[in-house]
Amino acid sequence: LVAGLIGLAVYGALLSRTLRERGLLREAGTPRRPIEVPFREIGRFTLPLLVSDAMFIVLNTSDVVILGRTHGAEAVAAFRSVLPLAHLNQVVMNSFALLFGPLMARLWARGDRAGVGDAYWRTATWVAVLSFPIGALTIGMADTLVPLLFGDRYAGSATYLQILSVAAYFNASLGFNGVTVKMVGRVGLVAASAAAGLVVNLGLTLLLIPRFGAIGAAWATGATVVA
Repeated sequence: LVAGLIGLAVYGALLSRTLRERGLLREAGTPRRPIEVPFREIGRFTLPLLVSDAMFIVLNTSDVVILGRTHGAEAVAAFRSVLPLAHLNQVVMNSFALLFGPLMARLWARGDRAGVGDAYWRTATWVAVLSFPIGALTIGMADTLVPLLFGDRYAGSATYLQILSVAAYFNASLGFNGVTVKMVGRVGLVAASAAAGLVVNLGLTLLLIPRFGAIGAAWATGATVVA
């Protein structure tokens, strides 16, 4: 919370200075420059991206809803307890994302297509290398890690952790493909991929979870992430 408030204060000061430099913030005694908002262009760019956000919402909730409905709260607990550990495989990726988006936007604006490709693969390589220790821990030592953290009652969740961790590490090792496609303006491709992900996720969850329970949820979620 404190870090968020500090960041808000810093960004607020930067925003105020930028608006003042560009004549968008009226000073005392000076005329205000009119602001034109391109609603059509903004809508054309952002609405397809909402499909991508919807895909992640469905991905994080559909398995829980169906699993709880068909196999009860214990199955949900066994599955959801290890999700934070699997998501650790994407900590490095999420940290790099703060700088990667602006970098790709800057390279694309300059027309440096070779630089875009080079930056993408270099970043993907670093993310894969730095995430490997986490992947080795959550995949190779899941049988020891899960009982140590959650107790012997959750020992069976080690298999779910392995499946989800493989998918999360695979996703991280491929780098910021989604961010890159967004930065170059191919929002239609992003929306189509997200829509396909929605179909795959719902199809797999409805097919696997009622029959196999939590292990089916792990396979359905992992397969959707990889796809």
